[in-house]
Amino acid sequence: MTSIFKVKDKWRCQVMVNGVRRSKYFTLKKDAHRWAANVISYADAMKDKQTRPKYLTVSDLFLRYMEEVSVNKASCDNEKIRIKRFLNDAPRLATKKLADVTKNDIDEWIINRQRQVSDGTVKRELNTIRNAFKIAHERWEWIEKNPFVGAKTIKSPPARDRILTWREIKLFLKQFQYSQKIIMETKTQE
Repeated sequence: MTSIFKVKDKWRCQVMVNGVRRSKYFTLKKDAHRWAANVISYADAMKDKQTRPKYLTVSDLFLRYMEEVSVNKASCDNEKIRIKRFLNDAPRLATKKLADVTKNDIDEWIINRQRQVSDGTVKRELNTIRNAFKIAHERWEWIEKNPFVGAKTIKSPPARDRILTWREIKLFLKQFQYSQKIIMETKTQE
């Protein structure tokens, strides 16, 4: 069941699927209709749990993950950027069926990505991808085995240490109006 109605200057679309109501706001009515059609067709495709892994792709996983999981995180924008980059940079893996993804595919992606960016960036992207596959396995039951089990892990890069220059120290002290001539009067001024 779908209902679309105007609320102030936006269009609110409500869709009831399997007894669960989903709602979203849009600036254009046609976007609301499009979203409702996508939600309903997606729900129809998901009805038969046994056939899910046979035709769902990695990009299907990430689209649902962005829509349902990422939006609840403080790092939502960064996570969406990482997922979109993954889908664009690894089209072979993005179009692969979920049931066919192996740890070798993950290891291959890690090696290719390490050639392009630092280990810290790869580790952040990998955490997002790993979490999506974990949710697909445990919560949504889309895959029987998580391909990240036994996959390559990346060590954290060393912490950044550096010593301030005298110029930076002087700017810092000046900013906080520090002076050796001023005598502290209270305990909080020490």
